[in-house]
Amino acid sequence: MRTAEEMAEYEYEMSVRKLSKREFFCAGYQERYKTIVSMLESDEYVLTFFWAYIYIYIREGQRESWRYVLTNKRIITKRLVDNGIECVRLEKIKDIIIAQDGNIIFELDGWYHSLSAVYVDPEEAAVIKHELEEVLPYIRQIQEREAQKKKFSGSPAEEIRRFKELCDDGIITEEEFEDRKRELLKFKYVD
Repeated sequence: MRTAEEMAEYEYEMSVRKLSKREFFCAGYQERYKTIVSMLESDEYVLTFFWAYIYIYIREGQRESWRYVLTNKRIITKRLVDNGIECVRLEKIKDIIIAQDGNIIFELDGWYHSLSAVYVDPEEAAVIKHELEEVLPYIRQIQEREAQKKKFSGSPAEEIRRFKELCDDGIITEEEFEDRKRELLKFKYVD
């Protein structure tokens, strides 16, 4: 999704609210996405999104609503009250866990206000959980790519030569060498 219209249509389709499509679009839901759309990079697109609350505000009797948008590069969180925004690259996400009671736990590298303790309405939790489960494999793929980048000490060709030497010396098997070579050649053409 790259446009506010696409995002509004998507929200309508996954919504548990019972508004008619006409009521939904007349309520100006697509206007809420224009800030997010304006932030997208040219090669960035939205995978999924949802509304949620930060738990510490609920505890204080407030229901301050935030929009959580997962793109192919990051999570963008947008506060509705004052349009406060935080962005977190997908590589920093270790895991996303959704409890039955609607609590969402983002395990991250670092601390982010809008991702510290998130709560969704229990009736929407199942829909959001399904959406996030669809996105998690993609996030894990990005994490794996980043981990591979950190593992490589040189170019893929240098790494293949190094592993060939290990194979020739009998330290690793031919099968292990071929597996690593395939992995390195696949990595070479990523990004």
